[in-house]
Amino acid sequence: MTFASSHLVFPDKLTPALHPQLVEAGIEPLPTLDELAHLLEIAFYASLGRDERRPVRFALAFVPSRLLVTRVADVWAPAMFAQPRPLNVEEVVRLAPATDERQTSIAVSRAIDGSLRIFGIVRTNLDMHRLSEATAASAARLDAKCLQIRVREAASLTVSVLDHDFAVFVRGRLLGAAADVFNRHGPVQSQMEMNTDRAFHAMHGVTHITYAIAVTRLLLV
Repeated sequence: MTFASSHLVFPDKLTPALHPQLVEAGIEPLPTLDELAHLLEIAFYASLGRDERRPVRFALAFVPSRLLVTRVADVWAPAMFAQPRPLNVEEVVRLAPATDERQTSIAVSRAIDGSLRIFGIVRTNLDMHRLSEATAASAARLDAKCLQIRVREAASLTVSVLDHDFAVFVRGRLLGAAADVFNRHGPVQSQMEMNTDRAFHAMHGVTHITYAIAVTRLLLV
């Protein structure tokens, strides 16, 4: 199998084009560019993890603090931890088996110090097309326009708000019409050279080369 390495991109390359769309959608809370890139990085590397040799599946939800303590029957049911947990790859992989990316999300929010932490797990049912009229009205009042990043397979991310997908990233490529915006940047290593000041080296010893190798192996499966 052959592939065009010039079309491989790291998921944080979604950030410049994706962020303005999230601003326009009026999501709450709105992540900063750095926070969005960090969420995408964590989700990507966690997607490469395994739970007893099985690929992990999960969803991250960037949740406003007010919704961490709000419950609406059949729509939104948070289960918060006694203490916030660090947002890192290990913690997401550890929590993933306790979630179902179709119905539950790992709830991420800003801590008092401004850092992103995992506050718990929230059960969500915000698909307005499948809700009863009364429940849909409750969901509308809840106004939970949270950013969600869903992982259903390794190295694949779906970025969505409610039932609208803003970006689908699969094994180093962005699917859909917007892909050309990212493809023109160049090969994976060229992309990664722009990120040497970030924390990739601290996360599982990830380097430019190991990222390229990981994506290449997935593409050759």
